Amino acid sequence: MNKETLLKWSVPFLLCIVAVTQIFLSHTKHLTPWKGGGFGMFTSIDRMERRVLHITAETEMGKYVIDPEIIISNRREFSRIQAMPSEKKLKSIHDTVRNSDWAVDSTAAPPSVYHENLKEMGYSIYPLKWVPGDGDEEIREIRKVHIVMKRMVFDKGSNVIQLTDLISFEE
Repeated sequence: MNKETLLKWSVPFLLCIVAVTQIFLSHTKHLTPWKGGGFGMFTSIDRMERRVLHITAETEMGKYVIDPEIIISNRREFSRIQAMPSEKKLKSIHDTVRNSDWAVDSTAAPPSVYHENLKEMGYSIYPLKWVPGDGDEEIREIRKVHIVMKRMVFDKGSNVIQLTDLISFEE
């Protein structure tokens, strides 16, 4: 094979490898169609920034919501989790929640529409906040943690955009 033929076919071959890899990862490893080459991005509304990470914790006093940005303060790491969430990444978040001290943050009441929905689902309207080891607040012992990454999908039958579970971890 001469050099000209090799160069002529190398670019299409590489593009095919990128396309197959991206399609494989988006169907098996929860990679958003907008990443890893972008093949399929115009046929999906499942964009990275539209993925929502829900973290809830159950204590002896009830169920609470935890703001993911408290646990994942590094924006780049948060983006990686949104782009391709995995059980390993969610387990790491779970371990951080379980190994930290938490107290009810009664100063940070969510907006009224949101807290009405929380009450209907059996959650406290007040989130949990991370407490340094030397804090004087009442610490809540975490009994159970539920972490779920949700994505947007368009239901063609009902013409409705909705959030559905993509991957979850509970222990």
